[in-house]
Amino acid sequence: MQYRSGHLSEWITDLGCRDAVTNILRGCNSELADRIEEECNKKSWEGIITRLWPKVKFIQSIVTRQNSQCIPMLEFYSNKVPLISTVYGSSETIFGINMNPFCKPQDISYTCIPTISYFEFILADEGNKGEIVDLVNVKIGSYYEPVITNYYGLHRYRMGDILQVSGFYNSAPQFRFVRRKSMVLSVNLEVTTEEAF
Repeated sequence: MQYRSGHLSEWITDLGCRDAVTNILRGCNSELADRIEEECNKKSWEGIITRLWPKVKFIQSIVTRQNSQCIPMLEFYSNKVPLISTVYGSSETIFGINMNPFCKPQDISYTCIPTISYFEFILADEGNKGEIVDLVNVKIGSYYEPVITNYYGLHRYRMGDILQVSGFYNSAPQFRFVRRKSMVLSVNLEVTTEEAF
């Protein structure tokens, strides 16, 4: 949206999208355009999120493992507004929710929602021969790959994530995301797992 003119960019060609955005934004807003331009022209963009949106309370983001590299950048642009990761899920199901959403990103654990899908876990510790463990039999400190059967299509999936049991909330297990299974970086014949980062 070009706030000075009140028109969408010509790059947006979908008529439905153009109509929806035009109805919401309702024409030009030169005062807002001046404010955005002033903030974006400052020497540093440090804290730009809180300058443009002064009432922002938090930023919802995925901040586990490979996405954790974005944390310093998000903190820089937001003046360290709390970063929260509320849900651990996939296209197949939601595994769990973060019961302490304002905790530090490195302390995030997700509490399993046992009624949303049927959960099983393949023990991912060294020397394991593919032993499958039910949700009620996971042990604190152990590593597992989740296997889910969703209630919608009765499909069973190996998720390819490695999770570590970090505790229990009531009797529901809590997990922290560790890494993707078999995710490696190979540089000049040296193979490094994602966990090493």
